[in-house]
Amino acid sequence: MFTERNDIAATQHEEQRKLYFSKGRPCFRASPLTKTYGWIIHADAKGNIARDRDYKAFINNLDVQKEKDYAI
Repeated sequence: MFTERNDIAATQHEEQRKLYFSKGRPCFRASPLTKTYGWIIHADAKGNIARDRDYKAFINNLDVQKEKDYAI
């Protein structure tokens, strides 16, 4: 956790959280892992992400909404 690694007091957590998220952060989908290892990065409705190697199962599943990520 960011606050533990940087020894930030609990009273400063909210302030440091705002500061941390004030800068843009790269999206996990932009990771080179997708191109290097061929992993599929997918997210559920809650925004939880996971990786998978079964590319064909995702492509052939019509229930899965597919979007091209132009950031990659």
